Amino acid sequence: MAVLNRMRNHMALVLWFLVIAFLLLIVFEWGMSYTGGSFFSDAQDAGKVNGKKISRQAYGEAIKNLTDQYRQRNNTEPDAYVDQLIQDEAWNQLVQRELMDEAIQSVGLKVTDEELYAWVNSDNPPQFIRQQFTGENGQLDKTRLKEAMDNPQNKEIWKNIDQMLRAQRVAERYQNLVGQYLTVSPVETKYRYTGDNGKVSAQYIFFNPATITDSTVAVSDDDLEAFYEKNKEEFKQKEKRRLKYVVFSTLPSKDDSLNALTSAQKLAEDFKINTNDSLFVTRNSEKPWTNDWISRGDLSEALDIVFDAAAGSVLQIRDTDGYHVVKVREIKKGEDQRFRARHILVKPVGATKEDTLAALEKAKTYKELIAKEKLPLEEAFSEHARMYSSDGSAMKGGDLGWFKSGQMVKPFEDAVKSGKPGTMVGPVKSQFGYHLIYVVGKDDRQVKLADVYQPITASGKTQRLAQTNAEDFAYMATEEGFEQEVAARKLDARVSPDIDKKATLPGLEFSGNLNSWAFKAKVGEVSEVINLTDKIVVAKLDSVSEEGYQPLNDQLKASLKSRVIREKKLDLVLEQANQAYQKAGSNLDVIAALKPEYALKTADNFSFNGVAPGVGRDNIFMGTVFTLTEGMVSKPFKGERGAYIVKVVSKTEADLTKLDAEKDRIASQISATRKNEIVNGWVEGMKSKAEIVDNRD
Repeated sequence: MAVLNRMRNHMALVLWFLVIAFLLLIVFEWGMSYTGGSFFSDAQDAGKVNGKKISRQAYGEAIKNLTDQYRQRNNTEPDAYVDQLIQDEAWNQLVQRELMDEAIQSVGLKVTDEELYAWVNSDNPPQFIRQQFTGENGQLDKTRLKEAMDNPQNKEIWKNIDQMLRAQRVAERYQNLVGQYLTVSPVETKYRYTGDNGKVSAQYIFFNPATITDSTVAVSDDDLEAFYEKNKEEFKQKEKRRLKYVVFSTLPSKDDSLNALTSAQKLAEDFKINTNDSLFVTRNSEKPWTNDWISRGDLSEALDIVFDAAAGSVLQIRDTDGYHVVKVREIKKGEDQRFRARHILVKPVGATKEDTLAALEKAKTYKELIAKEKLPLEEAFSEHARMYSSDGSAMKGGDLGWFKSGQMVKPFEDAVKSGKPGTMVGPVKSQFGYHLIYVVGKDDRQVKLADVYQPITASGKTQRLAQTNAEDFAYMATEEGFEQEVAARKLDARVSPDIDKKATLPGLEFSGNLNSWAFKAKVGEVSEVINLTDKIVVAKLDSVSEEGYQPLNDQLKASLKSRVIREKKLDLVLEQANQAYQKAGSNLDVIAALKPEYALKTADNFSFNGVAPGVGRDNIFMGTVFTLTEGMVSKPFKGERGAYIVKVVSKTEADLTKLDAEKDRIASQISATRKNEIVNGWVEGMKSKAEIVDNRD
């Protein structure tokens, strides 16, 4: 009840939230206006659709809504690449809104005030009304809804809600209008029903192309050219650009780092005599105050030293992200223990028993070598981990950091728990291979910290210097030539691959400004200064690749080779299947006995519209099996994953006496799918015919 009271007291705030959240629920996500105009002022346009302006304000508001939704879903800020995707999606929504406005007005659809009021107050109101005004008994609280609607403070808010409800209602009505012209024939309904309910059990021999090594398959230039011509539409490419570019860093200088160190030292002295930790952190830290208990493994490697300090200590710590001035406020024994270990993983080279035994012997050899080293045990273990471990932790000397129960595979975790810190354990077998383990430590302590975080940032002087250097270079590169100026200043010029409008240049974050310039510039043109988060870029347009088909050059040939090899291997296993069929006939048991890899497999009780167990959704396999009658054996055929010979063991036809009871439901499902396909296709068709002017750049 307390929650409901708080909601009632802050109803205006709640309703504003609903206005934003409701954007997610509109059927087409348009946000359309039914007076034919925009929600916003169109003093300056971001573009036009059939002569009708889309204002900058509308565009900015759409970006804000999508950005807010991204933050809520991902609990993080969008990066530059996602920012560009959001901008494009906002633009597409606004274009679609205008097109749908035109279409809906042309057929005269509208919603009356009486209809809207009845819908909101019905037992089946709009979804977001139902979500926010449902009482503790699970029923719509109409009293609270009426209070919110009658409150004069909510008048403007309800105007917005009214508009969006009309949008949803008209959208639904428009879909229903489209649906009136859709028909689902009895033949389609029967086909879907039989595909769902007819069942087959089959035996099959799978001829696996993976049994053929790539090195035994010869691929000629003629093969690559034939494959290219057969699949040429795959290699149709949009217009692309290649750039040369120079990067000027705006990262903090040595002076900036020294200033940050001096500031951290001063904060550490002040913190030692401070008596109000939370206030000190709030006033001085770039990260918020927290009162949480922290365990081993919750902090970075640099900050982990707080666990070795006494309560009340003030530590000044340099981390990768800046300086931390940390006071250890409290220490206690926690309920859960944390563990730290290093390991050397020895993976078997194959799946045979001999391979497993060889891996075990190798692990034992490493253990003996480590034990004989004159170095301290952990140091010797680390060196051998770097040389011999098959795990990604090898570069860190096998260090896995701190972890808690349940984070490692059970045999490994059990060995760490039973081992003593400072000792070597193993070999221990897990699903990954054999592990040699060095137990670094165990700790159940928890700490409370007061952490004053000060990032190392570039000063205004550093940023101005980089900006000046970049602007000077851009000017001189335009006057004297890009390459000449790079050589004169002894700069490092990078060359990009061919990029499209959505590409990210190597070593840079995504930049819509840079890409937009690249697709408007002329070959040889030098850009103005383009500012990124911590870099400044000056680029020259080096070359243009026109829209068309990607040429079959050496680079493309290299990428196609593996696909051609796979095609040839599929042909080879089909040939194997034909030879086996000629030798043994249609007896699958005899075929399976020819070679160990010709294993007889079973796929039980699957439908045509389903998935065959062990095979997956292979349309060729499914189509072949369901053309066979019970007891029949197919001839060898090539599927999507390999070659097959199949025998239908049992086949149960769909019970057509139950079709009448199911036909309306099935027809409704087919209709709904087709309706969405038609509406989406129609919208795309309208876009292709509309006169759309994009002025966003």
